[in-house]
Amino acid sequence: MLRTIRIKNIYPLLFIGVTHLGCSSSYRYQMETGDTSVQSSSKKEGEHSVPQRGTNTQLDEKIKKFLDKEDFEKGSPVTNEELDLVINKLGRTVDMFNMSSIDKEYKAFLNKYGSIDGGGFEIYGPTVHTGDNEKRIQYISSIQRGFENRCRTSKMKAAQIKSCWLIAGIDQGDEYYINLSGKKKENIYSISPDGKSKLFAKDFLEFLDKFFESYERKFEEETYQGEVYQEEGSDSD
Repeated sequence: MLRTIRIKNIYPLLFIGVTHLGCSSSYRYQMETGDTSVQSSSKKEGEHSVPQRGTNTQLDEKIKKFLDKEDFEKGSPVTNEELDLVINKLGRTVDMFNMSSIDKEYKAFLNKYGSIDGGGFEIYGPTVHTGDNEKRIQYISSIQRGFENRCRTSKMKAAQIKSCWLIAGIDQGDEYYINLSGKKKENIYSISPDGKSKLFAKDFLEFLDKFFESYERKFEEETYQGEVYQEEGSDSD
């Protein structure tokens, strides 16, 4: 009986020894060959992949370029509930305008910044001076109604007008909008003062890059013109 117990007690010890030997062999193999692919299953299960750089980080970096300029200031954030109320106020159905189809980066911009404005360049939305929830809804609705009227004068089809959403504009220049009736709903179009539309950017992040480039070009032109004016004034003296 005693012998049987001793034999049974040997099995766990043998199992521990074999397991230890296997781990040691695996470690020696990795050290000799440099192959780190041989790992214990428990380690693999506990590992976490390194998180990828999020697009929201890209959004913040692009907006920061605007806000770093003295001209620009951010507005008042807009909630998804407020956006839904605006859609209802405009009399748009889900078939005409589905908020879930809007570029998620643009929605993230509205949720975090609301708007940015400076130097004659504006991404539309409520400002810090707009006021409470009801006034923000009224403000956004009035912007979109004004754009609807402009689209009508440009002879855009009625069904298409209800699928458009104005997002930005340049003082005395182009305005920019999305059109959810198209196949590529993230696309952003420009509309010139004379009513001609064309594709401007494939999505909101690309739009921010191009919009900022337009601002810098205008700023450089105005700076150059100011310097020329000063030089001409000093020469006349």
